[in-house]
Amino acid sequence: MERKVIIFIMLILSGMLHAQHNSANHIWDGRLVNHPTTNMPYKGQNQIFVIHYFDAIGENGFKDMFGVYGSANIQMGLEYGFSDVFSAYFLTEKLNKTQELGIRYLLSEQNKELDNPVGLAASFSVSIDGRDEKYFGENYYFINRFFYTSQLSLTHIFNHRWEMMANATIAHFNIVPEGNFSTFLAINPSLSFKLNRKKAVFASFDFPLGLASASEENPQQPKPLVTLGMIFKTRTHNFQLFVSNGSHINPAKEYLNNQIGFNPEQFCFGFNINVKPHTN
Repeated sequence: MERKVIIFIMLILSGMLHAQHNSANHIWDGRLVNHPTTNMPYKGQNQIFVIHYFDAIGENGFKDMFGVYGSANIQMGLEYGFSDVFSAYFLTEKLNKTQELGIRYLLSEQNKELDNPVGLAASFSVSIDGRDEKYFGENYYFINRFFYTSQLSLTHIFNHRWEMMANATIAHFNIVPEGNFSTFLAINPSLSFKLNRKKAVFASFDFPLGLASASEENPQQPKPLVTLGMIFKTRTHNFQLFVSNGSHINPAKEYLNNQIGFNPEQFCFGFNINVKPHTN
């Protein structure tokens, strides 16, 4: 896995990258941390993602530099634009060995004349949990590994400083551990403030709600997720450095597993790299 990460990052940092045109003028790119945005690759354009979550800050304290030298979760992916408004992507994640295949469609894009005051995009993905069979109950079927995520992303640029995004997410698992919800609805509001054209600070929140469960036990509602960070933007790269109380990266997995809440010791550092290495 580490060798794959090194190769992937070398690809990203290679000098073969070309300039991109970003008509939306958002400070973020195709993803804000682990959520899709309304920024789409153009027809024939690729988009590369690397998301890295370090270990919990309070797990070993100074011994592992507040999680930086500890265990990590990583997600890597590639997105391709079949047209200016339609794309497909593939993501692979380390912790749960999740393989995710999805599509995105741009419904509207905010323009300077404000004929369209908001950007709006829809996405849908099918994911496979690649862990050992023991995690899927005694009566194992391959279909148990599948879960599905639908998201609607809305963005708006208020002025040259402030912009926002709000995602609505529905996630469903074919099977979950006893005492868990299998279907979730979540709202993910985010707000960013530009320090200049290439730097910004942002705050992002997830408020998940368990909707359905086949469990005989009374399942616990998932805790909210909080992410605070900075964005550094270049013509081809979008770097995001953050601290978060998440660790599973995939939003659906976060909603299923997050019972951390706002314990500062369980927060972790992380970074996200978005790259568009080719444009027509």
